[in-house]
Amino acid sequence: MSTDNFGPMAISERLARRLTQALENTGLIEIVEPRAAVGQIHLLARIRKEGEKAFLYGPGKLILSALKKFPRTDIFIGKSFFIRADDLRYAWVVSIGSDQLEECVELVVNALGAEFEPAPKRKLDLSETPLLGPAAPQSATRPGARGAAPVRG
Repeated sequence: MSTDNFGPMAISERLARRLTQALENTGLIEIVEPRAAVGQIHLLARIRKEGEKAFLYGPGKLILSALKKFPRTDIFIGKSFFIRADDLRYAWVVSIGSDQLEECVELVVNALGAEFEPAPKRKLDLSETPLLGPAAPQSATRPGARGAAPVRG
């Protein structure tokens, strides 16, 4: 992170956090790695297979439509392929580059907020497991007794 709170890099990082939050609030995408550079935001993301179409025709289309007003803006929404441990993998990418990045992100964040209610936070699935151990107390000296008994010598 930049030590300058108001420099171009710090502004891009702040905008990347805002866009990340707005996209994750849709409940359709999880941002894995947000990256920012001066005038550019690049978000590496995960989208569940069954949610890909909903994302593309929802937030994806909304981003592209909203940013038509900025002709000198580069936008990419799609899959990026790479090799990890000899396996072909992919991640989703949302990338915006513009000399008007602040205005672009504000427009997208406002449009997403107007169109999508914040998704409820996912609760962790909890399961109960009985603890394994002795059925009877170990310190009982006679059947039905509880606790320790004095030591006799």
